[in-house]
Amino acid sequence: MRNFWLINLIIFQSVWWLCALFTDQAVPLVGLLFLLHFALSPSRKADARSLLILPLGLVVDQSLFLLGVISFVDGYQWLPLWLALLWGHFTLTLNHSLSWMSRYHFGIQGALGAVFGALSYIGGIKLGALNTALSLTNVFLIFAAVWAVVLPLVVHLNGRVGQRPGVQHV
Repeated sequence: MRNFWLINLIIFQSVWWLCALFTDQAVPLVGLLFLLHFALSPSRKADARSLLILPLGLVVDQSLFLLGVISFVDGYQWLPLWLALLWGHFTLTLNHSLSWMSRYHFGIQGALGAVFGALSYIGGIKLGALNTALSLTNVFLIFAAVWAVVLPLVVHLNGRVGQRPGVQHV
């Protein structure tokens, strides 16, 4: 499908908003959007390999929880399913709506990650999906530092998992 990047973008943005606004109640629909992605994707194998990056995101957010940077609204002690699914959908953008990132130097990727990754979490806090005891300035600075590393790392890792024989990039 020639313009699948746009479908992927719409699916991811829908997932982000569903998770930020409805958290646990969004899980069934977010799961269905996973199925829709794979039903429509022109690169299912590469997308499935991108999901290998998912544990990195889960470890990052669980670590930030354990460090007290964020907490979960429903009192979870481990990452809630909606956040894990959101991470999964994020990894699926790496071959499609965010594939352009791989063409840029890691410094640019880091700067984009610092700003937009941090803003994404601030948005989640403002919409009530996450809590924090820290000031929003401190949360922004922490997530900016984290995402300045995370985004270039996931882009790099996605390029590595996509290099395996038999995987076709579309």
